[in-house]
Amino acid sequence: MKKRYFHEITSWDLPKKTERSIYLGKIAETKFFQETEAFLPIDELTKHMIIAGSTGGGKTVTAQVIAEEAIAKGISIVVVDPTAQWTGFIRELDEPSIKKKYDDFGIKKDAAKAYLTRIISMNNNYDPSPEIFDKETITILEASQLSEKELDTVITKTISMLFKNTPQESQKLKSLLFFEEIHRILPKYGGTGAGLVALERAVREFRKWGIGIVLISQVLEDFVGEIRANIGTEMQLRTAYELDLDKIRLKYGDEIAKSVMREETGTVMIHNSNYNLGKPFFILVRPPYHDIHRLSPKELSNYASISKKISEIEKRKITQQDAFTLKLTKKELSKANFKEAELYINELLPKKKK
Repeated sequence: MKKRYFHEITSWDLPKKTERSIYLGKIAETKFFQETEAFLPIDELTKHMIIAGSTGGGKTVTAQVIAEEAIAKGISIVVVDPTAQWTGFIRELDEPSIKKKYDDFGIKKDAAKAYLTRIISMNNNYDPSPEIFDKETITILEASQLSEKELDTVITKTISMLFKNTPQESQKLKSLLFFEEIHRILPKYGGTGAGLVALERAVREFRKWGIGIVLISQVLEDFVGEIRANIGTEMQLRTAYELDLDKIRLKYGDEIAKSVMREETGTVMIHNSNYNLGKPFFILVRPPYHDIHRLSPKELSNYASISKKISEIEKRKITQQDAFTLKLTKKELSKANFKEAELYINELLPKKKK
């Protein structure tokens, strides 16, 4: 890894490792970055975050690393995902080229892991429930088949559900909501505007309940006004978008803007006014533990089919033994073991008459 970032770092004013901090990777500016780990206090995310960058810059993987770290802290994770890219959480990473980087970050070779994953295929009948927030499971609201207007509705309903089921107040982060490709709900891309209004309200009020929001978008400057004013941490990956670069140049100087333009995949400029005397700094994001590839359409179809059968069985009275079998079905499904899940669920279905 080559050193490409020469900006001023005030080491004493960077986030430190604590019980409530998450490990992001390494500081990119330092000459021997391998010795300088990058952290972020997890409770900073109650003030929300935006991650922006061009396609291929690594913004989704950056967000997923944050999600992995949050899960390890017992934070419940819900992702509104119109790309289905997050469905890879269900399997552990099995890619030698990425695992090879573990040594650079002091990560054990056997750190790769799968996460218990609940995938809910979105449709027009989506009715969110507080149960989607589960500390042991990452919930993916898979919305790859939805139009921009339908995606807008999913986001609005999810946020409205949280307001209706007012959680207890908390100064500590309890839950994280990730919104992938969030720019798609903007009116200029086809959104109705309802989702944007819901987001504006959410970034103002969710903090008191310990709920953080992470917005993932191609363009930072698409989000201004109320939303931008309530974002505590900004992450900017490589971009060639002139308006974003002009804002960076105006705010931080020409050298920072040039560095953003030449960022390598997985390098991110981070800004939080509480650190580095308010100046941005660059980090190299650690490699993920889960599979970064989405489930195939066939696998998503299998998952949805078994999920539907589970829902049908849950509507009827079942024996204690059947309840145990249903629990096994869910466990195998959450690990993408479709054959095993199918075997268990078939034991609970009515037997066909010969």
